[in-house]
Amino acid sequence: MVPLEIRLIPLKLWRSYLVCTLKELFGIRCHDDFYVRRYLKGKYEVISGLFKGMKYLDVTHCSALIPKLVGTYEEEISDWLKDSGKYRNIINLGCAEGYYAVGLGLKNSTSNVLAVDISPIARKMCNKLIKLNSVGNVDVKSSLTKRDIKALKEGLVICDIEGDEVGLLNPKKNQDLLDYDYIIECHDFIRPSTSILINRFRKSHVVDLVLKKDRYPEDYSHLKKLPEEVVKHLVYEGREGAGRMAWIRLTRDKKNG
Repeated sequence: MVPLEIRLIPLKLWRSYLVCTLKELFGIRCHDDFYVRRYLKGKYEVISGLFKGMKYLDVTHCSALIPKLVGTYEEEISDWLKDSGKYRNIINLGCAEGYYAVGLGLKNSTSNVLAVDISPIARKMCNKLIKLNSVGNVDVKSSLTKRDIKALKEGLVICDIEGDEVGLLNPKKNQDLLDYDYIIECHDFIRPSTSILINRFRKSHVVDLVLKKDRYPEDYSHLKKLPEEVVKHLVYEGREGAGRMAWIRLTRDKKNG
């Protein structure tokens, strides 16, 4: 058997700073730490966008790291979150390591944020991100209870639960769900959800829909000094299998409320 140290040499060489610099010339994507060292001054911190200045972990839970650091991650819904401070309560279902939960907690110091994820690894990472940013208005739980739903009414729910949104967000099973606004990442490629959720809430909520858009280097002024191929890597979210992913915003219709 080849000793572990020898078997790791090729990987170490492939991930070395010099080799990654050469790989860039051929448009080959490098590992995250290389981009942080070379283009983000070695800092794991969000450099632009809604959560600018948020300190970050060096790893994520089931999502791309670098787009979060450069401030372009899921930019399709960034405008919907600009007025999130009007909500006293914000629930983040599927919080992962806490990008939205901690980011919105920092942005909106008067809001109470509840971060929910069934993964103990995700919850541990989220608590670490909370501590890293010294945020005092974010709590982390493993599930959302009926008591929570009743207690946090008229809040905002941000939902990304990989297809389970159809099973959870059903006002026929819990009428209290009608008393929230929503931003929902739909996963039709896993389980059809967009049209189902729209139909469930169309009588009580105003519906907005946005599709995943392509990323073009020229759209990012804060990255304009960097080569085009580099920018493509920095904003790449790795969503090929998701097709034209959709997000929907459901806002309570006061006229019908």
